[in-house]
Amino acid sequence: MTYRDLFSVSLYNPAQGALRRPAREQAQLGNNFLTKGLVLENAPAVEVSQDSKNMGILIWVLTLFFGFIPGLVFYLAQKDDPYVQDQAKEALNFSITFILAYLASFVLAFVLIGFVLMALLWIAQVVFCIMGAVATSNGKPFRVPFAIRLIK
Repeated sequence: MTYRDLFSVSLYNPAQGALRRPAREQAQLGNNFLTKGLVLENAPAVEVSQDSKNMGILIWVLTLFFGFIPGLVFYLAQKDDPYVQDQAKEALNFSITFILAYLASFVLAFVLIGFVLMALLWIAQVVFCIMGAVATSNGKPFRVPFAIRLIK
């Protein structure tokens, strides 16, 4: 089973914390694709090349330093690799969510609570980018649980 087969028709539903699949495919694969934490567990082995893993690591590490730009560049440049495309979309959605959160904390900085929120956002950004890099180094799909999925 390839990565494209696993994720091309599946829909990730963060509210349920699991992958939802069409009924036909659900009957074939069973209901054991639950997310535990942020990495899909019990998923069948998918074929992810080492180059794809390296690009996934690069996406998450560069997202830590350059925000949405690496996710956008890889999303537009790597159309032929579904694993890299998926991780680029996730990094881009994560970056957009954090940009909106930083804007909200900037507004709240006038009430002095925004400074604490900015510090917490920065810590969360570092943690999630490191977790994304570690998950992609193992070839597993990584999902940030509260990212707004604007790019599908």
